Amino acid sequence: TPILPTPCTFEGQTSYYIVCKVKILHFIAASSEPLKKHCINTSCFMFVTLKKLSWTEARSWCNRSGADLATIGNKDEQQLMKYKLPKKEQGFWIGLNDIKNEKDFKWVDGTPSQFRSWKFREPPGGTTENCAELYIDNSNPQANWNDNICRTKLYFICRETKSKYNFSLC
Repeated sequence: TPILPTPCTFEGQTSYYIVCKVKILHFIAASSEPLKKHCINTSCFMFVTLKKLSWTEARSWCNRSGADLATIGNKDEQQLMKYKLPKKEQGFWIGLNDIKNEKDFKWVDGTPSQFRSWKFREPPGGTTENCAELYIDNSNPQANWNDNICRTKLYFICRETKSKYNFSLC
């Protein structure tokens, strides 16, 4: 179980630290609003609601934070998303896309999607909706996946799985 994020301000930037198993995650926030992080097994998921970004911008933000857009590999991780996301209608970018080959959805690490949790009648295909979001729908609170236009601005979910040790001047 992670410790609640601890804010630390140094030279005008607020950072949040969280201990997860034997690693320390460090993310710089754009404001003083805490980031929501939750851990399961050897991974920590960070729900970023500071700013809405396109899929590519969200991936870059995660990468700069030492993570990547979230991969969801099994039902347990999908359930974590369902229970931890805000209960209002909105989408969150995850690391699944078919940018290279239509209808061949792959995770950001290049692996195919073995576990799937698509909304009913999704993905419909087409060359305009190539990036996946985890979508909360008032009529279906299951937090299923939907393909969307990659340049759409959404909140996003990062996943950190590598051991990472960061030290602070605070």
